[in-house]
Amino acid sequence: MKIFGLYGQEDGLYSAEQMAALQKIIGENQLKYLENCSHSVYVDQQTTFIEQLKAWLY
Repeated sequence: MKIFGLYGQEDGLYSAEQMAALQKIIGENQLKYLENCSHSVYVDQQTTFIEQLKAWLY
């Protein structure tokens, strides 16, 4: 089963080090750590959010 993650860098819940560790676990191409984005990834970066979902699903 594939696992994907979209996180905002301004969220504050996870550090860059934690994101790097998670990326090693789930795969380099399965995690996106978006700039100019907080907890609400869909609201803050809607176009990027949708484009990334399309890339992963198709």
